[in-house]
Amino acid sequence: MAGKKTINHCCVCGRSEKEVPFLLQGIDGFVCSECVEMMHGYLQENGVLPGAAPSP
Repeated sequence: MAGKKTINHCCVCGRSEKEVPFLLQGIDGFVCSECVEMMHGYLQENGVLPGAAPSP
């Protein structure tokens, strides 16, 4: 099927590339910028990232 573009989706939330600002491509799929932001906040709150302390 020539001319048919595949629409990529976030493997975490399932939103399409048309619904999010940006999709990061990984080895086996994509993660949207909104999920990356959410995960980053979670990692900071739980002291997983260097220099971050867990919330009391």
